[in-house]
Amino acid sequence: MRICPMHSKLRYFNLLLIIILALPLLGQKADFVSPNGNNSNDGSIGKPWQSINYALGKIFPGDTLYLREGTYFELINNFVRDGEPNKWITIRNYPNEKPILNGNGQWTVIEFKNRKYYHFHGLEITNAVWSGFNGTNYHHCKISNCVVHGIGPSSGTA
Repeated sequence: MRICPMHSKLRYFNLLLIIILALPLLGQKADFVSPNGNNSNDGSIGKPWQSINYALGKIFPGDTLYLREGTYFELINNFVRDGEPNKWITIRNYPNEKPILNGNGQWTVIEFKNRKYYHFHGLEITNAVWSGFNGTNYHHCKISNCVVHGIGPSSGTA
């Protein structure tokens, strides 16, 4: 049986096209946190970490950190890496779930300093004295579909 040269070229072209389209996704991964997780886990959907701060030390540009449903009681401030222009770091709710970030009466819930290319999505932020998000010297950061409430006297910061 002989393969048509045109058919063979088409297969190689399709393979090359798939590789080119997949290149931007290489190095990107999804990690998971759950209030019922454990920081000795691997951060997978079946074995999520427990602490958002712990997870922040494990993620890299292009990664998405999914927060599973439940209430998290921690000041979130362990941002150790920046995202990149084409590899934002995303911290978001797992689809159809509602993670609640409870500041437990602390000054703020998310303290964000000297960082860039982060996207926060689908989070509920509550119970802080000053603000839900507080930061300095950051740029290229997005906050979308987040609900901030139950914050005490505020400077106007979200």
